[in-house]
Amino acid sequence: MHLLRGVIQHYDWGTTSFIPELIGDTPTTKPCAELWFGTHPLAPSEVFTAQTWSPLADLTGELDVLVKVLSAQTPLSLQVHPSAEQARAGFLRETESHTDPLQRCYQDQNEKSELLIALTRFEALCGFAPVKDSVALLRSLGCDVEADVLQHDGIASYLSWAYSCTQPVVMTNAPSWLNNLAQMYPHDLSLRVAPLLNYVVLEVGEAIALGAGNLHAYLGGSGIEVMTSSDNVIRAGFTRKYVAVQELLSIVDTQVLSDPVQTPQRVGTALQYQSPNSSFGVQVLEIDGVATIDPEPIHRILVCVDGSTDELSRGSAGVILPHESLKLRGNARIFVCAGSR
Repeated sequence: MHLLRGVIQHYDWGTTSFIPELIGDTPTTKPCAELWFGTHPLAPSEVFTAQTWSPLADLTGELDVLVKVLSAQTPLSLQVHPSAEQARAGFLRETESHTDPLQRCYQDQNEKSELLIALTRFEALCGFAPVKDSVALLRSLGCDVEADVLQHDGIASYLSWAYSCTQPVVMTNAPSWLNNLAQMYPHDLSLRVAPLLNYVVLEVGEAIALGAGNLHAYLGGSGIEVMTSSDNVIRAGFTRKYVAVQELLSIVDTQVLSDPVQTPQRVGTALQYQSPNSSFGVQVLEIDGVATIDPEPIHRILVCVDGSTDELSRGSAGVILPHESLKLRGNARIFVCAGSR
């Protein structure tokens, strides 16, 4: 195994303390939103080899998995991610038309699916709730017009209608999560859409899987985010960044996701999470003594979030090369994140 040095992203929605405390730094007033481990060109990691730090890609080539520690103080945008086919088409289209870099949705040609596993209590919107539940919520908010449109026309037509409205929605008796969004973005048309999504509260260890097209927004908390190595984001609202509503409507998955929260299943000595597709896999090792990671023909990124071993301590990360094995001694909780190569 080789140690990794990740890159912190200082987005304004981040917390000031979680990531610095995790890696043993002193917190400042600067928000630390994400800590990236991987080879994505936006924030490539370094690896310690031959007694020096060098680009991870020099050792591994381009990895197809990206691991982030994410910590949100305020909500992230309402967004979807594309499939591989959609990403290729969108990237080529924006490249050929010389789209302004600040207005690009497609930064690469890769699918972006992800799995978010809570390290603290974590709030999110994730996928569409059953229509009858959303209609009931809208009526409880005093949004009878919205409830009628959804009930009569279904989710896809409702989305097109909601984003064509010219007036902001007026709500009463909104739950705290929705009231918070309304206070931050009082004129955002996505306030008509948020009540259609599953509001979930993850406890430590619980997860949500976000496949291509899943409409979602993280509202607050800290977690491990494992994904295909991509930065393709199509936003519809709750942000000051560029939004592309029509592009989002063209790729959003409007199928109902009735049970978005998952807990891991025990497989041997590890806890296994269900990935949204076969592009990557995530296990958690809860080490109390000695644990062995057997060789596999793929790269794996390890992130220690609690405790320590003889190889990794809290907040540190490493990479295992194909066909390598590793024995860890100590007491720790370590995420093992594997791509497909």
